[in-house]
Amino acid sequence: MILALICAHPRDFMTPDPSRSAQVMMQQQRRQSDVPTPVKATLIVVPRAILPQWVAECAKHAPGLVCAELSASPDRHASNELRTEWLTSKDIVLVTYDEMQKEMQDSRASQGGGAILSCQWWRVVLDEAQMVFNAAAQAAVMAGELWRVNGWCSTGTPMGNRVDDIHGLLCFLDHE
Repeated sequence: MILALICAHPRDFMTPDPSRSAQVMMQQQRRQSDVPTPVKATLIVVPRAILPQWVAECAKHAPGLVCAELSASPDRHASNELRTEWLTSKDIVLVTYDEMQKEMQDSRASQGGGAILSCQWWRVVLDEAQMVFNAAAQAAVMAGELWRVNGWCSTGTPMGNRVDDIHGLLCFLDHE
């Protein structure tokens, strides 16, 4: 279902961007070098165990889309410009929660934005989104730092009896 929605709704760069990312960038009047590069790609964050399934599903159900794993991008030590350029040519970029964490830690250590943070993604999909139910969880904090126009959550895990059980999801989806 997610792949069908991705295929049906590509990014239209001519339409104004109403996202939180765009609002923050305008409010902060960020330096041009700090502005993330808008890309057409959808970033799908998945647990490591189901990454091969996503690769197979993309090949089977969306063969017309250019799908790649972030781990296959140019070496982490390559320039952000080279890695960002590589990302802009993709329709779907798959990354595991672990790789996302590593990428963000590397970018913080170098005091620069890593390639994953240098893009404003058309959409970010959190698969097995129960990993961000708790807004204070590391996965939730990192997912919230990703620049995106649209945020989607996919989970088969039912919530508990309290709204707090989905607080992390609501934060990621930019609901107050």
